[in-house]
Amino acid sequence: MKFFWILSIFMFLFSLLYTYAGFPDQVNTFSGKSGDLILSKGGLFYIALITFVLVNTVFLVLNRMLNNYLGASSGKLSLKKVSISGWINGFLFIINFFIISILYFLFNINQQGTENFSTIGMMVMATAALLLGWLVYLAFILIRAPKPVID
Repeated sequence: MKFFWILSIFMFLFSLLYTYAGFPDQVNTFSGKSGDLILSKGGLFYIALITFVLVNTVFLVLNRMLNNYLGASSGKLSLKKVSISGWINGFLFIINFFIISILYFLFNINQQGTENFSTIGMMVMATAALLLGWLVYLAFILIRAPKPVID
């Protein structure tokens, strides 16, 4: 799973640079009855980059803390340690892919004359469903994991 997470980092960087190059100077991020939310091209770039870095940092720190905690426990928890570590790396991959799909959705919204939202909208929804499925998988890991032995 770590390979896919690293791959998603490169995919994100490519997507961020590609969409940044194609965005207009003022990017429409939300249209509603109360008005539009318009950000500058640079502002959206930094918001996406900071969001990406913060989410990945939080989950990597959580992964490290869980590995230290489970590593200090009984040896019977090694399966749980590997499963949770793999789950976190997979979750990061899915979150990164979700951020990428949102960037492309915003890119598609701001392109003049090309209003084909069906494909990119489906990608955003599929990624959200994958996030939900991955959370269900976490419950499965926690249920089937061996219980710690207390001496």
